[in-house]
Amino acid sequence: MRIEVVPSARDELANLCERRGMTQVAVVSRAVEWLTNQSEVVQAAILGIYPGDMRSKVAEIILQDLVKTRKKKS
Repeated sequence: MRIEVVPSARDELANLCERRGMTQVAVVSRAVEWLTNQSEVVQAAILGIYPGDMRSKVAEIILQDLVKTRKKKS
């Protein structure tokens, strides 16, 4: 699998890997695993799918979704 990132993100990823003593593959794998385990609401927010006029409401939507998820697990 290949990913495409802007140069500044590539540099920050390299810095992160160096600080944590991890490979880039390990870091990106964990990030992808985390993202895919999130609710669709959180995934859409992280991926920037919501339209501009809705972004101000995204935090509230995510909080409501997290509360629902937490209640289901309890």
